[in-house]
Amino acid sequence: MNSTKQLPPVQHPGLLLKEGIDAYGISQYRLGKDLSIAHSTVSGICVGRQSITVVIALKLGKYLGTSAEYWINLQRRYDIETQRDRMSSELDAIHPAQVLECAEDASQYNQS
Repeated sequence: MNSTKQLPPVQHPGLLLKEGIDAYGISQYRLGKDLSIAHSTVSGICVGRQSITVVIALKLGKYLGTSAEYWINLQRRYDIETQRDRMSSELDAIHPAQVLECAEDASQYNQS
């Protein structure tokens, strides 16, 4: 039995942002104004067309009382999972490197 926990399906972090600001009654226009971000950028993020950058993550973290890391990690997970899906056949064709015998011998000496 595999005990690895599956994460929920990944969604663009902008969709989560949209849900959050809607719940707080904050419009995309107001968010953009308050954070000095172009409305087109905010709407692009909210529909999943644009990524959350480090600068935007810092601003969102401050404004929404979260951390910049929260937003960047959501974006990073989304980027990795969507890219993994896109290149799955290419990744399947890659075989893991074989551990060299001399490296195994060296690790035995380092454990003493």
